[in-house]
Amino acid sequence: MDGLVLVRTSYGAREPERMSLRTMGRMFGWGSFGVKDAARRGLEATTSHTYRVRNREEFEDLTRWHLTTSPSFSGFYEQALAEARFDSYRDVGHTTAPTLVTHGADGRYVPVGNAALAGAIPDSRLVVLRDAGHLVFIERAWEVNHEVNSFLEPR
Repeated sequence: MDGLVLVRTSYGAREPERMSLRTMGRMFGWGSFGVKDAARRGLEATTSHTYRVRNREEFEDLTRWHLTTSPSFSGFYEQALAEARFDSYRDVGHTTAPTLVTHGADGRYVPVGNAALAGAIPDSRLVVLRDAGHLVFIERAWEVNHEVNSFLEPR
């Protein structure tokens, strides 16, 4: 394999830094007054404040898109259960491909402390981008693409 790129990830069940209960509540839209408000709250929990301020129109577009493509509540719940059960703690050290781990510094869904995963992978490089959350690949698309291209190009 030429290279492995991981974005906003963790070991899974044994992640060093867990999502706060407040963030979890926002992700599920608890306290919302309807589907649109729940979608907005969930996206606010996965993006940085800086992104939302600088890209208001894009954030609104993202909210509308999210409303049309989101899984059902049961599908979302099943995804959350699968993520809670996922555990790659013992396996990541066996990764043989050079690896790039990219993470947003303001990630609340998968907090930046979980980027410690990079330290367990031999021949890995960690890039943490400021002013970006869980959706770092949208919030800082140019920088993420640049990092990925720079990492993979020599290979």
